[in-house]
Amino acid sequence: MNSASVLISCGGIGMGNASRVMAVVQSLHAIATKNNIRLTCIVVSWGSGYRFLEEYKRRGSVQFELHALRTYRHFRFSFLRFPFAYIANILSLWKLVRHAKPGAVLLDSDYHFPAFWLSKCPLFFIGQANDIVDRAHENRYQPRSVKEWFNWLFREKLDSWIQNLMADKVFVPSFNPDSGGDSCCLKVPLIVREDFQNHPLHHPEQPAVGLLLSGSETEKKPFLTLSQEHNLIAISPANANGHPVISSPEMLDRLDVVLVQGGLSSISECIARRRFMAVFPIKDHPEQILNAFEVQRLGLGIACTLTDLQDFSSLLKKIREKRTLQPAINISCNGSEHVAQFILNQLHFSA
Repeated sequence: MNSASVLISCGGIGMGNASRVMAVVQSLHAIATKNNIRLTCIVVSWGSGYRFLEEYKRRGSVQFELHALRTYRHFRFSFLRFPFAYIANILSLWKLVRHAKPGAVLLDSDYHFPAFWLSKCPLFFIGQANDIVDRAHENRYQPRSVKEWFNWLFREKLDSWIQNLMADKVFVPSFNPDSGGDSCCLKVPLIVREDFQNHPLHHPEQPAVGLLLSGSETEKKPFLTLSQEHNLIAISPANANGHPVISSPEMLDRLDVVLVQGGLSSISECIARRRFMAVFPIKDHPEQILNAFEVQRLGLGIACTLTDLQDFSSLLKKIREKRTLQPAINISCNGSEHVAQFILNQLHFSA
């Protein structure tokens, strides 16, 4: 039996990156099993991302090694402690690479790439930045505040530049994967875990509105207040009995309309389950603003602001009106299979 190993490191703010990584791990194992390959996946994260992955490992549905890095959350107001944590994580990853000798490294929204500079294994990225930059130019997007300009330059433009410079290949989850790419970037369909694709779709007998919230705490309070006032189903990654709540297709299938923030993972899960969305992008976050715009343009939902939550009945009326104006188009969500197959092909294993 042939053998291969892949090291995957993902950002720890929120849980969307970890969910996307988990989808890739599932696809890697599915393709490896089909082709009689003994595969070892080594996953590294911190913060909320690590807690998500830890819960998935506890459930035992797919086998992978899991390693924790030092968290950055408590260091964000310390200009001295943050770089020490970063250097410590770089050294930990460097030692892990030397010990594990992976055949490939995959980074998802992760900035620890200096740890892999001296390794000889292929370096891949998963990131939306290239797609965001492309769509920004197409839609003539301009940031509207100083903070939004800062995020645009350092979270999108810089991300895109770093990924294109460092990676052997950048996998770009996209609403329109057929829109092209270049020698460095490969646009792939949206990425969701396999259970969001495999379970049969069904719609609730009584139309219901609910919330699918991000793993970060940013701008979450207005949604939780709304869910309490109107008795709405709220799917939130807040800890329950010490374990994070992981979204599932069964949860989303109870809903007819889903209120989401603008993160790509939450939007992708709603698209996979064919749920109409009201998207509330986090303020000053260009990628979330552009994601909300794209959801509305494609007829998959509407773009909203937190102000819309203040008059919930008017918001529901707006949702009902918009749903009848434009039929939603089908968007593919099997991007993890494209990523997994490309990586295994690079390791000289093909289906």
